[in-house]
Amino acid sequence: MSLRGNQRQTTPLTEDAAYNKLLKALARRWLTVHEAAVKVRAWGMAENAVQTILQRAKQSGYLNDHRFAAEYAAGKFRRGYGWLRIQQELAAHGIARELITETGNACRNDDTAPEQAETLQHTAEKEWRKLTGVEPEARRRRWLGRMQRRGYPAAALTGLLRALERQEPMNVRRIQKGDGE
Repeated sequence: MSLRGNQRQTTPLTEDAAYNKLLKALARRWLTVHEAAVKVRAWGMAENAVQTILQRAKQSGYLNDHRFAAEYAAGKFRRGYGWLRIQQELAAHGIARELITETGNACRNDDTAPEQAETLQHTAEKEWRKLTGVEPEARRRRWLGRMQRRGYPAAALTGLLRALERQEPMNVRRIQKGDGE
């Protein structure tokens, strides 16, 4: 049988070889248990071998959904994403609903709550500035859409929107008078 193009003849992986291949994948980026299982199954491993490999990686500390969820959520919060978006992304990574809820409670109850509020304020102001020059109604609508796509609930944004709109006229007046330069 001849091989064409990108085709390679593959030999089945042993359990140890699959485990080492998984460790290399984990060295590149964190994976959830679900993502690791999908990867190992894609290598053609039997289900009992998949479970053995995953268990071994968990016991060695290489696979940990709690750590993944906490680090992932903290990183997304720092980059200005809201909890709704983070929940969706964690679920897409295969994190259990209970762990997502636990992670959310921990994130909202820890010392980073003031930092998260500051990040929301900064993100809101940045997105609002990007829309300078857009007609007021379109600006409001676009800003709300952008912030909701980042994962912030509309209820949390309405007060912030009012504050941004109240700040705007003063800034515009200062610039028109020449004081803002």
